[in-house]
Amino acid sequence: MRISPRDERLLCELFGHGVLTAEQTTRLGLFGSVVRARSRLLILVEGGPVRKRRAVPLGTSRALYSAGPKAAPTLARILGVDAEEASAACRRRLSPFLLEHSLAVAETRIALQGECARLGVSFDWTWERLCRHEYETLVAGGWERRIVRPDGLASIGGSLWFVEVDLGHVSLPRWRRRIEGYRRYLRDGAFAEGHGRDSFGVLVLASGELRLSRLARPVPQGSPRFLFARLQDLSSDAIPAFERDPASRFPLVEEAIRCSA
Repeated sequence: MRISPRDERLLCELFGHGVLTAEQTTRLGLFGSVVRARSRLLILVEGGPVRKRRAVPLGTSRALYSAGPKAAPTLARILGVDAEEASAACRRRLSPFLLEHSLAVAETRIALQGECARLGVSFDWTWERLCRHEYETLVAGGWERRIVRPDGLASIGGSLWFVEVDLGHVSLPRWRRRIEGYRRYLRDGAFAEGHGRDSFGVLVLASGELRLSRLARPVPQGSPRFLFARLQDLSSDAIPAFERDPASRFPLVEEAIRCSA
């Protein structure tokens, strides 16, 4: 079947996010309406490059779509990934939690993109598959392998922010290790080497005030900055966020922009 340039972008988005709904592909600007999105997705499902999944994340029964194994050559050509690895990733079974998490990450990206458009500032997004970074650093006793694996990387008005979407499944000890991983990433110089910048921030999205407070509590003073916001507030025109004190809130995107000034 013929794959159009829009189809190629769609396949990349499906591969990058893991799974999307027809509505999300429309809000990402790929289609003019949900009806058109569903119509084209159905054709691509029948042709093979797109897989249709049915699940009930977030308490719904809507259809979910992901890149299929037949999309691997296209993904390899456009994204520079290994075709066999891409094919294997497209075949991988996604648990209900991973489906729910993928949709939440996509919602976060869409909300940030929309808020940046409203404010007239630049926005770019790098999927987790492409922004994870494995590196080695010299420690006492030899070289140590380290990995940074955020849920995505958002460029907001020129400043870089790693995104962490928390659905309550990460233990607090593991979260503390993740915080330290970001701090080491900055100290080791690996971030500067990989991105040509000397600073970044971390945006943390989670459900519920109590969970946010628990995630914010162990973050020490200093770089990088961590900003916290509720997933439920993503639909707000100005997403409210805080840094250390939940009682002191500010517009998330505007604060991220200010950091790039």
